[in-house]
Parts: sequence; C-alpha cells; structure tokens
Amino acid sequence: TPYFTADQPGFYFFAADTSLLRGPTLFRVYSGFPKVNANSLMRDALRYITSSKEFQLLNSYEIPKMAVDSFWIVNSGRSDLATELIRKYYMRVETANELFTSFTEGWKTDRGMVYIVLGKPTKVFRSFGQELWIYGQVDDIHAMRFYFNKAINPFSENDYVLIRNENYKSFWYQNVQLWRR
Repeated sequence: TPYFTADQPGFYFFAADTSLLRGPTLFRVYSGFPKVNANSLMRDALRYITSSKEFQLLNSYEIPKMAVDSFWIVNSGRSDLATELIRKYYMRVETANELFTSFTEGWKTDRGMVYIVLGKPTKVFRSFGQELWIYGQVDDIHAMRFYFNKAINPFSENDYVLIRNENYKSFWYQNVQLWRR
C-alpha cells in the first residue's frame, strides 16, 4: 500500500470527489515550526511593523539575515536594544503560531497580527462565532476593543477575521512605533 508523504509545506485537502467540501485536511508547515528559525521567515514576519516601501526594501536584500539585522539595528539605534526587541518580537510570532494557526501559520492570521504588535490582551471574551479582545481596563470606555468573527472555513475551526475599524488606527500606529524606537 503506498503512503502519502507531504514533502512540501502547504495545505493538503483530501476528498473522494472534487465536488465535496468535507474531508481530511493536513497543513504541513516548515521544519522547526512554531519557531521562526530561518532568516527569510524572520524577514517576512516584519510586515506588520514596516511600511510597504520598507518591506519591499527588506525583500530586495539578497541575504535575508542582513535585511533582518539592518531593520532592527537601524530602528532601535543600539545593538543591545535590537537584541531585546528581536527576542520579544519573535517570541510573539512563535506564540501566535502556537495559538492561532489555522489553514496558515498563526502569525499570518488577523489574531496573530494583533497579538504580535499589541501583545496579550487584558481580557478575551468568547461567544459563539466571535472573540472580543480588550486592551486596557474592561470597564474603561477608552480601552481598545478588537472584534474577531469566526470565519466559515471547511478546513479549520480556528479561523477568525478582524472586524476592521478606523478607531484602531492611532492606537495601532502608536504600538507599531514602540517596536521602532
């Protein structure tokens, strides 16, 4: 009997008939997952705290490690601070992978994005089909509230989409700047 081997990272869906939306699924991630252990992965995960132009520049580097090092040293101003920020940032990426992986790596999801930039919410409320993340005191009207709706996804029960809101912008950019001292 031949065995299936998922040689390449990716999403594999098995169905007896191509018209079926149900069947076993397999998501094969890169070696070492949930850690971000390759410089190209570290560079890709910077997309949340860089402008489009900066991210394009980082991707133009032939050597991903040089792009990552350059970003952190330039934006922190000091190598000791860069080291601390790198440790903290990629720990959040790893945690996002552990908690929010769905049909893609956890850091690439909306919840992963918010977690990486803002950290652990003060409080999370879950109800059928929705999550509410609160940053700040629960009873404070100025606390930031992020709402995520559960996506209808035949391949994953862990897929939530952020309800975008203009009110997030200034809070978001303030927190991005904390990564870019």
